[in-house]
Amino acid sequence: DAWIATCLFGIQCVLVDDGLDGTGEAEPYSHFDKFTSSAAKRIVRIEHVAAPLIEAACTTCNSAKEAYREFGRTFEQSILHAISDPEVVGFKSVICYRTGLAIPRTPNAEQAVSAFEGIFEQRRAPGAEAFARVDHPGLNDHLVHFVAGLVKTSHCNKPIQFHTGLGDNDITLTTSSPSHLQAFIDEYPTVPIVLLHSGYPFAR
Repeated sequence: DAWIATCLFGIQCVLVDDGLDGTGEAEPYSHFDKFTSSAAKRIVRIEHVAAPLIEAACTTCNSAKEAYREFGRTFEQSILHAISDPEVVGFKSVICYRTGLAIPRTPNAEQAVSAFEGIFEQRRAPGAEAFARVDHPGLNDHLVHFVAGLVKTSHCNKPIQFHTGLGDNDITLTTSSPSHLQAFIDEYPTVPIVLLHSGYPFAR
């Protein structure tokens, strides 16, 4: 605690992306409240919200189409709740790590459905492990477009952060340049977009 207090000296508040793996090994975002003059706030990671909802839909519904509809319903509810939650100050996507930043201006609905159907069939196979990682072309694009659309229509002005540039070992550097986001950003001119890490080494 003493070391954290030293690191955060002079910081008014901390905005925490709490969508990390191994949540049982991490403190809640409110842990920072005692170190700063203002309470910490949440950044909601889009893929972290989607994964357990996909798992629930695939394990409770009888068909892929039914599961996709159920996932869409619960995902929309979750994002709308986050939009209205004063503890949430923004959203974050790690699509850079998953399928890259070349998000098309218009999401491919057929590709998203096909990806979900593949997840459903794989999840229903005997001995299959619980679904935990949204890493599917088309589906990842659909998620960020869906969130941006809800932010736009709700006029909440909460930003969407995108990891850009270098990162962990599972990133593909050629698809991590923030320049790939140009079409997506043009599609949502009223939605605040934050390019995390300035897209290093593409910062110039």
